[in-house]
Parts: sequence; structure tokens; C-alpha cells
Amino acid sequence: MIGQVVGSYEILELLGHGSTGTVYKARNTCTEDEGSPSLVALKIKGKEQRDHGREENPFIKEFDILVAMHAANPPCFVRPLECDTTESVHFLATELMDETLDSWGARLRQTLASGFTDQLVNAILLKLRGTIDALATAHALGYSARDVSPRNFLVRGDLVKAIDLSSAIRVTCSTVHPDTRVTPRYSSRNVVIGGAVRYSDDYEALCYLWWTS
Repeated sequence: MIGQVVGSYEILELLGHGSTGTVYKARNTCTEDEGSPSLVALKIKGKEQRDHGREENPFIKEFDILVAMHAANPPCFVRPLECDTTESVHFLATELMDETLDSWGARLRQTLASGFTDQLVNAILLKLRGTIDALATAHALGYSARDVSPRNFLVRGDLVKAIDLSSAIRVTCSTVHPDTRVTPRYSSRNVVIGGAVRYSDDYEALCYLWWTS
């Protein structure tokens, strides 16, 4: 895919693979709109990755939720840019960040070998506050994230922003979600077994995230 153009985005570099698609760094070749970034993160799902018999864009729900979340609390969610289908490829374009939270955590562990400093403690607390604020915003809008993987949070400087909301669902008093395609390591036991959805599940999962990061 490197060098190919999807929609108005020229693919530059592979950033990672996930259960819902492949993410690339891409150049926006159409930046006439004011404030439109020149570089973006582009998640795509090609024809070979589609669910059997499914033709609609699988990122529409994720895009719509991200639009609502970003509007409610821009510092805690990446900016959604575009969701569309071109030829045989579905894609979702979002703001580009520097790295995933798990990559940041790996570098942090190496630094901690030399001991804690006030600067390190402050950096950790800022990231922790960002993840909590993102979940609190989702809950205020009636959603449970369900999958609180460190790969679902992106980092740039002191900022941490939520990105992958493909597992998020709206919570009602009787919501039961049988789809357990989440990251078991970063989901509550209740979510993994397909129990009734609760906001508290996200905070249980957040504890797993920070304990293992």
C-alpha cells in the first residue's frame, strides 16, 4: 500500500495493524480547507479484510462516536477528519499523533530504571488524567468504551487522546452485548464473558492498563 493514494490521501508509512484494520501515516493531498492537516493517520480495510458479505463502511459507527466525543472534549480525543469508501477500500482519517500509549510506556520503563523524578511523576499523572477524562466523557455521553487497551490511546507530548472506539456501545439499564471481540487483557471480566454493560467496567479495565503499562 505504500505510495498508493486512497481518496485524497497518499500512503507514506505503516504505523500498525489492529483487529479492525491497518493504520498508515498518510499525506493529505487536498488541504484547501482551513485547518486541514497535511499529515494524517489513515485506517483502512481493503476488500481482502472485509467481513464476508459486508459492503458498508465498517468505520461509520466509530467515526460518528469519535465526532461526538471530540466535540464534547477535544483535548481527550483525536480529531476525526473523514470516513469514506473509495473503489474497494474503506478508510477512516484522523489526526496524527506521535505514538501509542503502550510505546510510551515501554520507553518509560527504561527511564524508570534510573529512578523516579518529579518530571517523570508529573508525566505519568498527566497521562493518567487524560485516560480518565476520556472515559468520563464517553460515560457522560452514554457510552462504555469496553476495550481500554493502551493501543487505543495516542500520545503527543503531555497529551494523551483516545482513538479506537470500535468496541464502544451505548449503555442502557439492560444493555447486554454478546460481542466479546475485545482485548481480554484490557477489558473487565464482565465484558469478556459478555455480561450486562456497566460504566464501572471501563475503570476496572483502566486499572489493568496502568498496572501492566
